[in-house]
Amino acid sequence: MERKCNVYNAVGGVCGVSAEGVDRGTILWRTLDWSPATVAASPLYLGNNEIAVLGSYGAGGAKIKISKTSAGFEASVTDAHRQQKDWLAISKHRYLKMAIYGR
Repeated sequence: MERKCNVYNAVGGVCGVSAEGVDRGTILWRTLDWSPATVAASPLYLGNNEIAVLGSYGAGGAKIKISKTSAGFEASVTDAHRQQKDWLAISKHRYLKMAIYGR
């Protein structure tokens, strides 16, 4: 992206806020296409104007592509993985396996 921005991944959507210049603090782009029920992890810049956003506690994750447009910037979800229904059972099984067998 041509601009420095802070990315906020929250319940309700994801947005990029300008971190420089006279418009510092204004929203440059946003998407409501990724809005998990819970968020604890920070977004991760992947390069190539792509950002990974993660929900926590099995809520899934998404990849967002930021593009420059004539009006500014836009964000689109290019890949998403939603919550697994059996996530809690799977994570409990893995925890018990690690506790018992050390792996």
